[in-house]
Amino acid sequence: MSVTAPVEIAPEAVELRGHSNSISALCVCEGRLYSAGKDKEIREWDLEKKTELRVFKGHTRWIRALVVGGGFLFSGSWDDTIRVWSLSTGECVHVLSSPSTHALYYDPLTGRLYSGSGEGRTVYEWDLENAEDGAISEIDIGGDGTGSVSCMAGEGGRLAVGMTDGTIAVFAIQAGHCFAMLEAHVSETTNVKVVPGGGMYSSGNDCVVLEWNQTIMLRRFEGHGSYVTAIDLAPNARLVSVTWDGFLRVWDLRTGRLASLVKAHRLSINVVTVFGSQVITAGAEGVIKIWELDALPPPAPQNHSVATPVPSPVFPPEMMGMPGHLPMYPPMGFHPRPGPPQPFRHDNHHQQFPHQHQIHPYYAQHQATQQPPHSPHQPFQQPQQPPHPGQEFERPHPRENFAPREGGGGRPLCQFFVQGRCRYGDTCRFVHAGPGPQQPPPSAQAPPTWSQS
Repeated sequence: MSVTAPVEIAPEAVELRGHSNSISALCVCEGRLYSAGKDKEIREWDLEKKTELRVFKGHTRWIRALVVGGGFLFSGSWDDTIRVWSLSTGECVHVLSSPSTHALYYDPLTGRLYSGSGEGRTVYEWDLENAEDGAISEIDIGGDGTGSVSCMAGEGGRLAVGMTDGTIAVFAIQAGHCFAMLEAHVSETTNVKVVPGGGMYSSGNDCVVLEWNQTIMLRRFEGHGSYVTAIDLAPNARLVSVTWDGFLRVWDLRTGRLASLVKAHRLSINVVTVFGSQVITAGAEGVIKIWELDALPPPAPQNHSVATPVPSPVFPPEMMGMPGHLPMYPPMGFHPRPGPPQPFRHDNHHQQFPHQHQIHPYYAQHQATQQPPHSPHQPFQQPQQPPHPGQEFERPHPRENFAPREGGGGRPLCQFFVQGRCRYGDTCRFVHAGPGPQQPPPSAQAPPTWSQS
């Protein structure tokens, strides 16, 4: 159910202004907020006083990812570098050479950094303690997909990597082994959140948020009127989702019901993060807004939505016990992708992930007697027309000509961009692919290395 009535912007939002262009990355550490985006700068904010503290400069292109860990701030950019900033001094202490970084994750258990490129299916593992020796390993996601890395998140030894083709690769960090490839979304996976106990949430450009237990899909959160660009978990078993059309939604994970709905930004919201009782959003306007979670208004009756349970998948016997392949878990109700079925790989990794339906921890907290009626899902049809002008498109993978994805997931190529005459920038309705008139042809990718800034 899409939004059918106007929703006013809540007056309680606190605005932080300083960026001159679109914001695409946020992270919070010890009461400090870090933001970055298309203006190539990282800004540090005091969340208590709502003031700007420092500006980190050094990147030469759009900054796509931020993460904090071990006393450092890591920033990934389209300038083919990952910069390591000291939080104590504010100086850039190292520069990692890595192609077009789209996603970062810092593992506090091992002290290692993981990065994903928007130009390939490889996850880079950085040993920060042996940085001077250039110690690094590469984890090839493999598979038959054509997508590149779009997002990643981890917890408790698991690393989930979202791809632009809608799949999610799940890794065992210690072993460096991809033990499952989930057929999650019809189009690009935009965000993933991993929670203790095997749970996970994912969002995509198919306007849906999915809930997972291990590798089993549990529920579908539908009702978004546009692409879901980011999600985050909030206290008291709540989930926050933001969309391309500027809406902010809060879902009650115990009941699956939409708890709050607000028109938060005039243009697209690119990123959201939750800090205590506050929800922080930012997007194409270059403005950061801070909302009190408990003060967000409930949805109007015509905008009411409830998550839909997904039945457990049933696999034919011939797919069981066949070695040599990763298990593929298609979303229920969607048509399978072309090609032969992907059987399970029968090994010790999958013995800890049983295939039967399991009760999610959130369900145990709420034994509701009134459940939404069950009905088979219909395949989601992605909107044929892109959003109206003035809303932001992410740069597709890679810096080459873009071919529309199967199932209607692709968008037409902007011929004016190829000719160097597009005046809309990242707010263009069509895909900006190709190196562009000012960019040299991409050179052969060398293995990522450490270097002093």
